[in-house]
Amino acid sequence: MEGWNKQADELAATPKSVSGMTRIFEPQIQRDFPDFNLVQFKNKAENMLVSALQAIDSGNVSLIRDASEELKAQVENRIEMNRSEGIREVYEKIRIHRTEISNYEKNRENVSLHFRVLWNIFIIKRKRWNSGFRG
Repeated sequence: MEGWNKQADELAATPKSVSGMTRIFEPQIQRDFPDFNLVQFKNKAENMLVSALQAIDSGNVSLIRDASEELKAQVENRIEMNRSEGIREVYEKIRIHRTEISNYEKNRENVSLHFRVLWNIFIIKRKRWNSGFRG
C-alpha cells in the first residue's frame, strides 16, 4: 500500500503540461537547418539546466556543461550570493518531464531558439555552509 501512496503522491506532484510551439517551429527550423537534430539539442538544453542546478548545489560553477558565459556568470553570482548569506541550496530528485520550443527567431545576424522546460525538484533545502566548505 505504501508503494501505491508514494506513486500517487509523485503523480500528483508531476506537472501536467507545458505550452510549446515545437509543432509550429520544427518544420521551419528543419527547412533553415536540414542537419539540425532537435532531440539532441533538447537533451543538451536539459543537461545544461540540470548541471546549472548541480553547480549551485555544490558551489562549483565548473560543473556547468555546454553553457554560455552569461549563464555561467548568473550561476556564479547565485553561488556567491548564497555564500555571502551563509546558505547552501541543495537540489534533490531533479526531474525533467517535457521540453518544448517556445520561440524561434531568425534574422540576418542571429538565430535564437528558446525552450520551455517542465520540471520538478522534489526537495529544495537551505542549509548553512559547513565551515570546511571550499566550493
